[in-house]
Amino acid sequence: LHLQAPVKIRLRGITEVDTGPGAPRRTPPEGWTPGEPVTFIAHGVSDRATGAPMSRANIQRIGSITKSFTVTRLLQLADAGLLSLDDPISKYVSNIHNGNATLRELADMTSGIFNYTEDTDFVLDFAFHRTKRWTDRQLVAVANRHKPYFPPGREWYYSNTNTILLGMVVERVTGNPLGDEITRHLIRPLGLTRTSYPTGVTLPPPFTHGYTVLDEDIGLQDVTELSPSALSGAGAMISTVDDLLVWGRALARGSLVSKESQLARLQMINAAQGTGPFYNRYGLAL
Repeated sequence: LHLQAPVKIRLRGITEVDTGPGAPRRTPPEGWTPGEPVTFIAHGVSDRATGAPMSRANIQRIGSITKSFTVTRLLQLADAGLLSLDDPISKYVSNIHNGNATLRELADMTSGIFNYTEDTDFVLDFAFHRTKRWTDRQLVAVANRHKPYFPPGREWYYSNTNTILLGMVVERVTGNPLGDEITRHLIRPLGLTRTSYPTGVTLPPPFTHGYTVLDEDIGLQDVTELSPSALSGAGAMISTVDDLLVWGRALARGSLVSKESQLARLQMINAAQGTGPFYNRYGLAL
């Protein structure tokens, strides 16, 4: 792909926004027309120590994109008649604040359940003991130390606890680990060969390193190795840009769920006045 100099300069500016040492980025939505090819640009380095260039083939931690996998499996179980989105979370997980919140309200972030990653003690523990093993119950217990933000359905508040709980529902209904369910019913059917729900702290090569500042005196530190159990159904997964393009198309087309579930997923609510990552609208983990 040969780009004129002004275009290269503009795209370089885009890739340098909030990407740290480097990250693969696609051109912004306003620059893409449905049906046209997608252009990928890899800018920067994937490893500050070696200077290895960024590559679209690199595996990366995909964070909250995991939520869309967790909830898609939940929708499949609803399609099979094994649960209802109108079930209260207390049907599957006991002793949780706002236990009358429905699975739908957890998926669309209107449950009011406290976000465990806003607990200061947890954040510090995770930051300095990144390979520590957590259970979902422990993560929920962190959230349960705090009062709910509001009664279910009243407002929108982005809470990672919601999707931890929904992952627990998937495990309760199927009797299998969430990662196994996602692999068998989502990853393999789509042929996502570089996507997984890991249990270990390391990433398979080639991968992109992650960096953050934990100590101002030290500066950027490599925090690539961490326990995915601390994020579980809310953020444990890893993937590549190309696999995520396939996944994004499957989400948009609803190819893995029924028409009814896809319509439910796309019932967007106003999230612009809510708290958390900025969304104008939010559906079921989408």
